[in-house]
Amino acid sequence: MSEQRPLPRNRLKSRTGCLRCKQRRVKCDETLPHCSQCTRRGFDCPGYKRPLKWSSKYEIGTSGTDARGTNPHSSSRIESISVIDVDALRIPSPFSIPWGSTASTQPDGSNLEDLSATGPDESLTISHFSTGQRQNNVSPEDEPNVDPTNDPLDMQLPEERLSHDLDDATNWVEWAQFPLPLSLPPPLGDGESGILRHYFVQVCRINSCFDSAVNFFRADIGDLMASSPLIYHCVLSMSAAHLAALKANLVATALDHRARALACLKSEMMRLKDGIESNSLTTVKTSEALLGSILLGMTDGWHNPSSLGTTHLHGARILFKRWMSSAQDDLIVPFTLDSSLRVRSFMAGFMAYWEAMASFLINQSVDATAYLNLVCDQKTPPKLHPNPWTGICTPLFVHLARVGTLVRQQSLLKQLSSVTSREDAADQLKADILRSARETETALLNYNIPTEEVIEDTADPLTPVQDLQRLAQVYRLAALLELYRNYPELLEGDAEETTGAEPAPAEKITSMAVSTLTLIAATPQTSGVNCLLTIPLIIAGSTLQWTPKRPVRRGSVKHAWSTLCGEIVAISSHADVQMYWRDFVRTRLEAVLRHVGIVAILRATEILDKVWTRSDAQTAIGCPGRGAESQQFVQWIEVMVEEKLETVLG
Repeated sequence: MSEQRPLPRNRLKSRTGCLRCKQRRVKCDETLPHCSQCTRRGFDCPGYKRPLKWSSKYEIGTSGTDARGTNPHSSSRIESISVIDVDALRIPSPFSIPWGSTASTQPDGSNLEDLSATGPDESLTISHFSTGQRQNNVSPEDEPNVDPTNDPLDMQLPEERLSHDLDDATNWVEWAQFPLPLSLPPPLGDGESGILRHYFVQVCRINSCFDSAVNFFRADIGDLMASSPLIYHCVLSMSAAHLAALKANLVATALDHRARALACLKSEMMRLKDGIESNSLTTVKTSEALLGSILLGMTDGWHNPSSLGTTHLHGARILFKRWMSSAQDDLIVPFTLDSSLRVRSFMAGFMAYWEAMASFLINQSVDATAYLNLVCDQKTPPKLHPNPWTGICTPLFVHLARVGTLVRQQSLLKQLSSVTSREDAADQLKADILRSARETETALLNYNIPTEEVIEDTADPLTPVQDLQRLAQVYRLAALLELYRNYPELLEGDAEETTGAEPAPAEKITSMAVSTLTLIAATPQTSGVNCLLTIPLIIAGSTLQWTPKRPVRRGSVKHAWSTLCGEIVAISSHADVQMYWRDFVRTRLEAVLRHVGIVAILRATEILDKVWTRSDAQTAIGCPGRGAESQQFVQWIEVMVEEKLETVLG
């Protein structure tokens, strides 16, 4: 190693020091060739290379006019983006880069030399982006040296627990400063380019169950940003909202872009209402307005966990119906084309997922999601495109939306029964709801998970097709579990077929919950499907409520297997077994939080803790209806409403 020497006075000093000191949030003395902080701890100092940043303060626009005279609003930015290659806005998925390889080029050949600045060995490896891991070269004894006042980003976390989890799991600072390709258009300011960088590097990864070059949010949205101000501001709004968990001063920026996106959406809706555009252009504009509504509605909780986005949902339903109708009638672009089928599949999946998440939050008719029934027509396609939000099981999310609606109707029926004396009306309502529940149960039981042969490859090594198939199993069981827990009469068989060793409905339901959690446990925490596990974890976790043991009634030799099955099913109801799985649910929800970095995930854990507390208290005092033969479960939706913890749990 060459002799260290102090930095000459006439040399331009870096503001941030070496990358490693910046990551560790310690003061760098900038000694050449290696800083003292890295040398003292035996690290490889990455050096002081300064990333190139665009500044729009003195830029000359593409038209040759002075940048100071241009319109600062979105129209000028979008116009300047459209004249460049859209691929320049894309960054390859972090997980698509081979282990230890140098990220020097994009698939299209664009020069990405500056991407190498993210690692001390001038390479970009998967280890920089892996979740649930802390850098191995940072030891516990180094922690006291952290100086929070020396952080150039001045990060302020709204939730102490979120701060701890995110800091332990992922290096968000490194992602936020990941350099963009040099072909980024000059009109983008430094702040916007950083937010846009965060979208492609981080948000695309956590907003889809797989991440690769075929990720809809990476490829298709990247194309639309160049031509649609609505999508452009939607992307910046959601990216800034996600990054605001680490940098509080971005909250205003996120809300500003959200307001601009809403203005663009309103303008598009007015043009569509007045019928200004031609038929073919109307189809395109309707799809953009629909996608904008979906992005705004589903990310409402990113700005405020209590925002449910239901206003956008009602508008998106109208737009989706209109878009499907206009697309099928469009003679210029036949809707039978493979590309059109792919877009229709994505849009239908987005709406099905949104409806499933919203069904647990709002009271509505069972027919509210009837417009998606055609999605459930499970004719085997020649090729099934994985959906970022529903994987390969979009029909299951339509059924789950019906389950959520039926569950809330059951809760309303309980309230109605307590305030009215008309038993005949309540009985009729209950019969109608139970009939709908049986129809939904039949649809879930008849659902077949697509085979691997018809599923298009995700091109994501961390999320193979098998993970998507397992995700479908998880959601099928979770939907049935939620249905049975609220309608246990669906599990009651004929009295003639029942043996003496038949498990109680509560034991069957608890066993289903453990089976669901077992499938989740088999899913690697590095898989992209982890972003979709919140609802299944809540459904299965809230079912872990203790059931008093009942005596085992031995049957005849003829029914020996039935007796053994009953004993096996009853194991899931043991208190120590349920404690184990409760701890697992907590751990896995923490992993989901680290993976997505959304504050709303904390509410899922809070809901479960309150459900378990209530259930344990009722068991301890021996409430009626909690005997060995029957159990009235504490329903997580009722707890969520009573505790005012409603949030979009997706």
